[in-house]
Amino acid sequence: MNRRTVIVTVIILICGVFSVFGNISMVAGEQGIHGTTISGTTGHIVTPSADLFWDDSEFALSTGYTMIATKGKLAHVPYVNFALFRNFETTIALDTFEGTFDVLTGAKWRFLDTGNTMIAVGLLGQSLDIGNETEWAAQAYLTSTFKSSFFDQSALTTVLIGYTFQKDMKFDIDFSVGFDTLLFPSVLKEYVSLVFDVGNVSYSNDASGTDPDRGIINAGLRLNPIGLGEQLRISADIAGLDLLDGADRSFALGVNLQMKLR
Repeated sequence: MNRRTVIVTVIILICGVFSVFGNISMVAGEQGIHGTTISGTTGHIVTPSADLFWDDSEFALSTGYTMIATKGKLAHVPYVNFALFRNFETTIALDTFEGTFDVLTGAKWRFLDTGNTMIAVGLLGQSLDIGNETEWAAQAYLTSTFKSSFFDQSALTTVLIGYTFQKDMKFDIDFSVGFDTLLFPSVLKEYVSLVFDVGNVSYSNDASGTDPDRGIINAGLRLNPIGLGEQLRISADIAGLDLLDGADRSFALGVNLQMKLR
């Protein structure tokens, strides 16, 4: 069984499990759905979701840092995310690894929120290997997130589809599925979520710790946002990246600070 067959099988299994056990409803709580990706966009590990990290704010700021251990070396990804007008967010992230320097700028607009389902469109601009042979890329995507229950536990599922414009244009479609559910909520008091995503795209075309030209599977744990007062929250993530690839299998550790400014 080759790698792509494994990934397709996993996606089919995820859809099958939800068709049997999933019950889309309003039970997904505030915890577990407001974390950020490695590069700072609200979402799973590398999959942007359709929601925002602070839904009821006209203006909120999220800033964080992700460290990626890959191939015996460290990559560093600091980022800033601005959430505006309850439905829009914009991000900027720096990805540095072994003398390479990438700048990622993104924007996302949530145009539908029914309570059970959210849909957003996004754009990620990528300036890669700046100062050397700088390359440019831009990913446009549509992402849909739905709140659900899974074995009587709150959950969040995201399906993303998009296309990346780059120098060597291809006909490949970007596809990713993200999943987030509370881990042993009666024991861990809803503070920890299991976070998982699978697809053929990472957080950039030159992502540290993953091979974006091949299918990837990521899995990890998220410390859900903890309030430090009414206008300040903190969260953290730990994840294994590209788990099926022996050459690119990596480890990520991130921390995120969220501030409600209005």
